[in-house]
Amino acid sequence: MKGPSPYEIPVSELVDPENLRDPYPQIERIRAVCPVAHNAFGGFHVVSHGEVSRILRDRSMSRDPLKADAGSPTRVLAERVNDIESNMLFADPPAHTRLRGLVNKAFTPRALEAMRPRVGAIADALLDAVAGQASFDLMPAFAGPLPTMVIAEMLGIDPGDHARFKQWSDGLAKGLDPFLADAERAQVQRVRAEIIEFFRGVIASRRGNPGSDLTSGLVAAQEGGDRLTDSEIAVTCRLLLVAGNVTTTDLIGNGVLALLEHPAEMARLRAEPGLIGNAVEEMLRYDPPVVASSRTATAEGEICGVPVKAGQTIFTSLAGANRDPEVHADPGVFDVTRKGIDHLSFGGGVHFCLGANLARLEAVEGIGALLRRFPRLRLADAAKIVRSVRPGFRGLEALRVAVD
Repeated sequence: MKGPSPYEIPVSELVDPENLRDPYPQIERIRAVCPVAHNAFGGFHVVSHGEVSRILRDRSMSRDPLKADAGSPTRVLAERVNDIESNMLFADPPAHTRLRGLVNKAFTPRALEAMRPRVGAIADALLDAVAGQASFDLMPAFAGPLPTMVIAEMLGIDPGDHARFKQWSDGLAKGLDPFLADAERAQVQRVRAEIIEFFRGVIASRRGNPGSDLTSGLVAAQEGGDRLTDSEIAVTCRLLLVAGNVTTTDLIGNGVLALLEHPAEMARLRAEPGLIGNAVEEMLRYDPPVVASSRTATAEGEICGVPVKAGQTIFTSLAGANRDPEVHADPGVFDVTRKGIDHLSFGGGVHFCLGANLARLEAVEGIGALLRRFPRLRLADAAKIVRSVRPGFRGLEALRVAVD
């Protein structure tokens, strides 16, 4: 094996808000020196497309953060969660295979395609609410509520609870930060408990009176005589809520901002609306909502010649892989007609995002409706653009657009 990585990332750089808002300069600094960097917590950051893809598919790389060395940010985050064993996001096979297989029974492509008209209707209703205004903040008015309302309806939640769902989802999103202060962490735990209690009530109701919603499907899901427990269903519903909100909200926000900052590409998309599907794939490649995904080594090995020990955490840079010049020509260029888009924004391997097609559907229908409704959509004068600060994620808190 070769020696250690020549690029060392200090703690100050890992928690720097500017790096969290915009990871691309750091990614390119790493890429210029080596394909893998070492960080101050004893883990690694990998930015090449080929190596990231390999790691995401490597069964010897665990998704369970409790297998990471003490002090690793991913382990610190996991140790503060009481029900991680019921969460398929952090499970390895065979537990992950069981949970995913049962959830898939209620998450079929046919069910998602049947949602298309409803997603469009929700998008239109949200745009109706801002029609007549000269400008509005896209994030709270449209990008935020759209995915929350869609997943709430899929789960069969009463419309009167949608606002509470949004508050819960935003609260959970804060818990994704391993450096969160104790007081804020305690608030996140309270939100977690409230959501689980809420879903336990919904589950009890569906057992006696099932419907056609996703929660009923999870209650009924069965394979080989195995069913999900109430705890597993509640945790899965919570996972769908936060994952369906945060990532799709950021996909829509990042995608619209890319169009606004590249007016020629927006004009091309308006002239050829059929490009919207490819445009969304380019949005996912160019500025993904999830910029990194972690794995834990379970045995000694190496990454690009750098020795790796069991327990060390590997942060695969999805954003770095998506802009690898060995895979995409002019990777820093946003091009809605780009051919052969090969992004890793939904991960890979057994943990490929369960909601990938739902996210695509919401982005295609949502952004498409926005462009049709507002032919003069542009950044507002003195536009307010506020990037969020969340490790592993990239999105917007505010994006003011003009439509008059």
